[in-house]
Amino acid sequence: MDSATSTADPPSKTFALIIGAGPVGLATAIFLARYGLRSVVLERQKVRTDQPKAHAINPRTMEIFRQAGISTDAIRVLGASPADADVVRWVESLVGIEYGNFEYERQDKGVKSVTPEPFMNIAQPKLEAALLHTAQRTGLTTVYRGWQWQSCTEVQDGNTHSVAINLDTEKSVSIESKYLLACNGAHSRARVALDIPMEVPSSPFPTEMTYVSVEIRADWRKYKSGMLWIVATANDIKTFIAYDRASCWVFMFANMDNSPIEKFTSAYCRTLIDTAVGEKTEYEIVRIVPWTAHLRIASYYRSKRFPRAFLLGDAAHVFPNAGGLGLNTGVADSHNLTWKIYTIESGWTENADSLMDSYSRERRPIAEANLKQSDRNQFDVMDISRTISTTMGADPQTQYQDPEKRRKIVDVITNNVHLKDHLNLQIGYVYGSDEDIPAGGCHFKPRCVTGGRLPHGWIRRDGKVQSTLDLVSGFTFVVFAAADYPDFPSELMAPSGIPVTPLQLNRDIFDDDGSWSKAIDLQEGRGLAVIRPDQHILGRATTISEVNELLEKCMKG
Repeated sequence: MDSATSTADPPSKTFALIIGAGPVGLATAIFLARYGLRSVVLERQKVRTDQPKAHAINPRTMEIFRQAGISTDAIRVLGASPADADVVRWVESLVGIEYGNFEYERQDKGVKSVTPEPFMNIAQPKLEAALLHTAQRTGLTTVYRGWQWQSCTEVQDGNTHSVAINLDTEKSVSIESKYLLACNGAHSRARVALDIPMEVPSSPFPTEMTYVSVEIRADWRKYKSGMLWIVATANDIKTFIAYDRASCWVFMFANMDNSPIEKFTSAYCRTLIDTAVGEKTEYEIVRIVPWTAHLRIASYYRSKRFPRAFLLGDAAHVFPNAGGLGLNTGVADSHNLTWKIYTIESGWTENADSLMDSYSRERRPIAEANLKQSDRNQFDVMDISRTISTTMGADPQTQYQDPEKRRKIVDVITNNVHLKDHLNLQIGYVYGSDEDIPAGGCHFKPRCVTGGRLPHGWIRRDGKVQSTLDLVSGFTFVVFAAADYPDFPSELMAPSGIPVTPLQLNRDIFDDDGSWSKAIDLQEGRGLAVIRPDQHILGRATTISEVNELLEKCMKG
């Protein structure tokens, strides 16, 4: 039994009821607990699944974990090392021709100039275990497994009255909560009950596609390193995912002809795996899991029937798996919503309704951009595979000897740079912006723009080198002042009681090489920069009164 779970019945009342104990649900509980807010988490699965599933954890997610006090070092120890997981290979088979490869996201040391937390890979069950451990330590979160959320009604003062049922005993309980947070995935029962419709965007692909994932237990360190091996043949495309080269792999392929699930027996899948490996080798098939990828997004994230009920993660948006953006988008959803809940509960605003509406207004466009990129990734992976299969034909060993054909394949792989680098999509998104994210979401350049994430830089404070992101704790707004700003106060409190942390260059913090000051445009005569608790830029100001105006506008949603 997981240490943060309870075998008792859920309580009749809680501050926040979270539906779903996946990464987004657990992260939400941790973020709330950090603010001193109690939550109950309902999870229908009695035992946490050990199916690997998601693996890509991007820099912004790790930065958010870092701010929340979740040990990113402990998570990295559980994940794959960059040396094992920093390459995508396009191959005939694991031992056959390698048509080309590229770096898998930015995992190099150089990326630390723009983020303190580089991209990493970790199997979802290991991440969930780490988050569960952190949630347990807060003392403010309890997970109840084997309980399915059924329905809700609104009660006095806008609270929500939920009904949950124990799937073993069929016993039902009622739970009253001030907030209802649905983190229960693509098939969210809560989304339907909350009356939130889903939209299906246009796509060159089917908006639903069935895949088969075969989990493999094998020590395949004898093969080259690499996170993803895309096996492109004349017939189709298949992928190996190396969660742990020494023990855990997944072989994945699309069920293009919608064959009945019964077709995918162990014997059938073993034949496919042997062909894709290219030689007989030892491995064990652990499980075979058919699943369906969707392409859809909720019309809005806040329920109109239940004003303090929200969708987060896959309950709000479902992407194709190409790009690893789903889990990460969900964690950022939670980060955006929970600081606003804290703000409301702390009495910083008299406009709680508008502030809650801003959650959907800010996060939905980001999900739309990520959905489009995931769909484009899916299209381009298929396009590369199609080029390889048509160029190589049924006899790749012979065709590969032709230098023109080799060059054609190398070109199509290397020209799809956006498949390997989503950094701007991950840390460069801007709330409230009409700008289109550059194709592929790469080409990130730090800048100080309203709604964007505070640029990272390495600075000194109290003799200690730390990231500028570490200066924003999540409990206050932060105002950065240029070194020459006259009479900048060492303490600040907005007239409405909003707490503010003032930090001045060359007084409180020191940017030794000046690179961060340039990125945030806080050089001589450039005044003040105001940062929200979630590390996003609220705006620029030249006077303290302008700072107060920005804060008051923010609290109005």
